[in-house]
Amino acid sequence: MKKTTALTIIALAVSACDPYADPPGGTPSITYVTLLGAGLDELGPDFTFDTDARSGGAILIVKANVLLAGASIEAVPQTCAEANNWLTVTGDAGLAAGSWYTCYYPSTATGSEPGGAVWIYHTATQAVPPTDPLYATPDPADGDALDASDFVFNGTVQVDGGGDLLIATTASVGLVTVTPATGTTTPGGATVPLAAAAVNRTGAATTWEIVDAVVSAHTGTTVNDGDTVPAAGRGTLAGSPGAAATYTPPATLGTDITAIDVTVRATNRVAAHESVITVAIP
Repeated sequence: MKKTTALTIIALAVSACDPYADPPGGTPSITYVTLLGAGLDELGPDFTFDTDARSGGAILIVKANVLLAGASIEAVPQTCAEANNWLTVTGDAGLAAGSWYTCYYPSTATGSEPGGAVWIYHTATQAVPPTDPLYATPDPADGDALDASDFVFNGTVQVDGGGDLLIATTASVGLVTVTPATGTTTPGGATVPLAAAAVNRTGAATTWEIVDAVVSAHTGTTVNDGDTVPAAGRGTLAGSPGAAATYTPPATLGTDITAIDVTVRATNRVAAHESVITVAIP
């Protein structure tokens, strides 16, 4: 196994000869890539994954529209031992000792899903296929849990009958959960610290933004509760992007406004959390 470093998943095909006179799906290509894991069944749109769920065990499945040459994937049939170091995985430095295994699961040239599939999983204890030779439903528990990282898979396999198929896929696993604090302050008063909590993935900065502000209390008739507060009267954020930020309230509130609710959002990849800061006249 070669190791270098990047679940954005991209798949493409390169100059492959057709194994059929009229191959299913046309030119050999990747039809979909999916990641199976405990509590996780993600099908990547456009072969792109970005999930904030960790998997208790994981199998990556790359589905082609044609049959593949199993000998270019498995060194020995039904062992899942990688053939000729065809696969390069980066971003796996945090995994426990073990190896990546690659299984080939062919299918016929007819049916709802024609073509073969490559199953990829990491384990230190199991060097056999994750299912029986009848190609039953994959069991993600047969693979190791993937830690919080970006995993990039690259390699070229052969098409049955000739030609190559390039597999290039990235998977982002175990993104952070961010929970900004909810605070109360006054115009020109104390700042409100905002913290990113439960950060379980390195290298992914938290982005903070003020997404909305509305009048929550008023006097007079010039405004109503629920009215939108202009950007200039919402206060400011500092320290964005980053692990934490600080909200500074506006110096004054608008005419007839006695309190505003400012919605602050913290985002780390797909995990986004909002909380409301109330700025009120005491």
